[in-house]
Amino acid sequence: MIRFFAYKKTRAGVLSLALGAAMASSLIFPGRAEAVITPPTFIQEAETTWALTTPKTTANFDVQSGDVLVAFSVSETAENYVVNDPPTGTLAITWSLKQSYTVTAFTEVKIWTGTVAATQSGVNVTFTCTGCDGSFGRFGGNVLTFRGSDGIGITNKAQYVSASQPSVTLTGVSDHSAIVMVNGDWVAIENTAPIYDTAQAGSFTETSYSFTSGVYAVEGGYYADAGTAGNKTIGITAPSAMKWSIVGVEVKGITAASTHVKIRGGVRLRNRGSSNSTATFTTSGNQSWPVPAGVTSITVKSWGAGGGGGAKAGGGGGFARATVVVTPLESLTVYVGGKGLSGSGGTGGSGGGYSAVSRGTIPSGTTLVQAGGGGGGGGSSVSEGGAGGAGGGTSGVTGTNSLGGATGGGGGTGSGGTAGTARGTAGTANQGGAGGDGTAGSGTGSAGGANGGGASGAAGGTAGGGGAGGGRFGGGGGGAGSGGGGGGGGGSDLVTGSGTVETAGSGTTPGNNTDTDYTGSVGAGGAVTTNGNDGYVVISYTSVSTQPPVKFR
Repeated sequence: MIRFFAYKKTRAGVLSLALGAAMASSLIFPGRAEAVITPPTFIQEAETTWALTTPKTTANFDVQSGDVLVAFSVSETAENYVVNDPPTGTLAITWSLKQSYTVTAFTEVKIWTGTVAATQSGVNVTFTCTGCDGSFGRFGGNVLTFRGSDGIGITNKAQYVSASQPSVTLTGVSDHSAIVMVNGDWVAIENTAPIYDTAQAGSFTETSYSFTSGVYAVEGGYYADAGTAGNKTIGITAPSAMKWSIVGVEVKGITAASTHVKIRGGVRLRNRGSSNSTATFTTSGNQSWPVPAGVTSITVKSWGAGGGGGAKAGGGGGFARATVVVTPLESLTVYVGGKGLSGSGGTGGSGGGYSAVSRGTIPSGTTLVQAGGGGGGGGSSVSEGGAGGAGGGTSGVTGTNSLGGATGGGGGTGSGGTAGTARGTAGTANQGGAGGDGTAGSGTGSAGGANGGGASGAAGGTAGGGGAGGGRFGGGGGGAGSGGGGGGGGGSDLVTGSGTVETAGSGTTPGNNTDTDYTGSVGAGGAVTTNGNDGYVVISYTSVSTQPPVKFR
């Protein structure tokens, strides 16, 4: 949308207009537009562990075309343990080594930059170190993602500095750039993070801080907006007994046409811009979500709910991801799986519900993405019941066994999980099976995706089985047993479209819980006699705004 605030005629027939409410402007005219620069947006970090092993691989993350990445890696004792150039992994990018330095012979740091050529999902970066053998040579790395940037600018380093305020100056930094700073020290500041000098480059955000044995440390992070153009000095305040090396790398802001335009004669203006948005859903149940105007595809990340704990823990929910084509303004249905409820004594926990996005309602509509829920833990009698199986993947995870109580199977690609004996029920499409009890099977699903209920223990000491997780095909309910109830099986995933990922949970841990959009403990299975956790759905999309040409004469 373009909104005109004011205009006036100046000498020589020049018409001056102020334009507002334009996300981005594409202007075609014989005139002049002033440049507007905005700082890049920090999107995410993907940090490895810092330990005595090699290689080190980041968790999976997503990138978009045009993203600017800054990667850095540090090894202890540079004379024997060398960081290899360049990093590898599944991310398709050409890395450029911007700086390489050492702190005496004790620490080596390498910094690379690169620009993403095409949007990619679920990628990772691997750092390797020659000589790091697990006994000496602490090592690790981090990857920072920036969006909305004109690329890499100035870089500089200061080596072997021994001072209470080591610093480095970047000469000729552009307007509103971000600056990534990494420094290593010879003698670590143990248990005390350094104080960053922010006088010239704005507020600092730390992304990496690791030390060991008083001889090695790495600190890294970024200044989000260095302000107006000029020379920028960055550094830290720290004990003077240390020896430091510091590097700074400029990530430029992005230049766009100003919303103030001077026009001579006839002109055509077309406003064409885009913005990235995210919708999150955390409340169990289902609701309608209208696709915004201008949106033609969405990326869905879905975590199924965790199963409830009985005498043993419930299983974590599964994870499913896909990018699907949509129609602007169509209505989709979002399901957030309800947590599995706990059981105690002879009662098994109930399974967790699936989380999904569909056209219409399930099962009559078309399911686009669906993440299975975890199974509930079995009840106890003579012995503890079995644990619930985790949800997710092409097949949910089978629950664990107990004396006398058979486990429920995980949901599959074309059928539900098998039931445990003694009145457990099998899973079906979109529905987890009920746990068996000593009298009659019972099962009630909680809000969100359907799941199986845990079963109560019968008089005489027979323990109830765990309910199964819901999913594309639900898991089977655990069977009742005189020794203890079997755990319910987890539900399976369903994905359509492109960029698909299906990840099963493990134990009480939900699938892909290291994802940048994962939050809190969503999808986690419940501990013994504890409720599981609700599922979670994240929808991300890019909206495009277009305006027809506007003519002035």
